[in-house]
Amino acid sequence: FNNITSNRVHNTKEAGIVLQDSSDWNSVSNNSAYNGNDGFRVLNSYNNTLINNSATNYDNRGFYIDSSSGNNLTSNAAYGNSYGFYYNYGGWNRMVNCTAQGSSSYGLYLGTTTNNIFENNSIYDGADKGIFIQSSDGNYFSNTTLYNNSLDIYVYVDSYSPASYYMQNTTILNPFGTFENYTVLSINDTIDPGEYYFIKWTTNSSELPGGRVSFDNKFVNISIDTTIASANTSIDEIIWSWTDGEVTVGGYDESKF
Repeated sequence: FNNITSNRVHNTKEAGIVLQDSSDWNSVSNNSAYNGNDGFRVLNSYNNTLINNSATNYDNRGFYIDSSSGNNLTSNAAYGNSYGFYYNYGGWNRMVNCTAQGSSSYGLYLGTTTNNIFENNSIYDGADKGIFIQSSDGNYFSNTTLYNNSLDIYVYVDSYSPASYYMQNTTILNPFGTFENYTVLSINDTIDPGEYYFIKWTTNSSELPGGRVSFDNKFVNISIDTTIASANTSIDEIIWSWTDGEVTVGGYDESKF
């Protein structure tokens, strides 16, 4: 058991702080790392705690969790990296109250990793994908906030087995990060091999069908690319949420939803 606390690490050739090959039960807290390849690496290691660390301006990953399980990341921040948080293989990790801002690739990437828990995280200002879930099964998200990403959520399975995920109360704000025209979604889906879709905040670009109105100008774009995905791609369950105040102010009749 080791404590790595209150260090400033910068301009490293590879990674700022590394836990590798059964480096277990360590506490890494209040460290700042910037400039290099990876900020924090946890490789083939278990039951570590990373709290209140920051990784800035890394060419690759701010936080890299590979082939590792039982690790807890709380109140960490990744700014201006290629990837904010990158989970590859392994599983049963937990990430809470973390932030990924300004990632040039993905804010949060899951690649063939299972049964992780993500709670109260914010991912925004991403040039590409906010959350990218690739062939990863059994992952749970709650109270995620997304905005101003090129694509907020991107999901696909390129393996031979289906993969499921569950998102509860995912808030997609407008590009300014405010609650005007925002949307709250909960998703429960099992993705079959070859299926691909993305979800992103949008505005309306066409005339609504006759007799229909938008609820408080809330729009999201849910699409597939049929050149990549199966044409019969579907989402098993998706739930839109709203508040009683929005119903009252807008004069809506919920019985007509």
